[in-house]
Amino acid sequence: MNRIKKSILRERGFTLVEIIVVLVVLAILAAFTIPTMLGFVEDAKAKAYIAEAREVYVAAQAVATEYIGTGQNLETGSGNPADALNSYWVSGANNGNGNPNKAASLQMRKYLSNDLKISNGNYRSTYQKGDSYWFVIMDKTPGKEGAVKQVYYVKNDHVIWYSDATITVEKLIQDVNLRPNVPWNTKDGVPTRVSY
Repeated sequence: MNRIKKSILRERGFTLVEIIVVLVVLAILAAFTIPTMLGFVEDAKAKAYIAEAREVYVAAQAVATEYIGTGQNLETGSGNPADALNSYWVSGANNGNGNPNKAASLQMRKYLSNDLKISNGNYRSTYQKGDSYWFVIMDKTPGKEGAVKQVYYVKNDHVIWYSDATITVEKLIQDVNLRPNVPWNTKDGVPTRVSY
């Protein structure tokens, strides 16, 4: 019995200094790995939004090809030649929002509504979490009138400019009063991206 008591007394636990050293080492490791992991999450979100922007681009091109190829236009009366393809008109296609090209908007809705929560706001709106807003810019080059040139796509805090040639991801300006009236400039009738 005495032998057991002596062996228990000889065994020592960790000292306070040893425990503090281990905690400091763990804190240093966490300081390096957590920001890196958050960067991976942010990159994954951006890649998912790029895929969604591409989906809008492909759907818009399919509808534009069908309608413009049959001699119909996609204007809703606002002056934009592709308005029926934009999220505002697509989101309201079922409720009779005065859209003269309702069939084109319904076709876009059919292509996208299973995958995207379509926003009924405009560019200056405050978007709800998970809403998808987009604006389609058509090519005005002679001979390419039915081609989609670019898609301006917004989801959560990301802005994606998607075209066949380039993809740009930016952070959305949260204060709607600080955003430009439209997210592009028009030079010689050709819209170009505005950098934030």
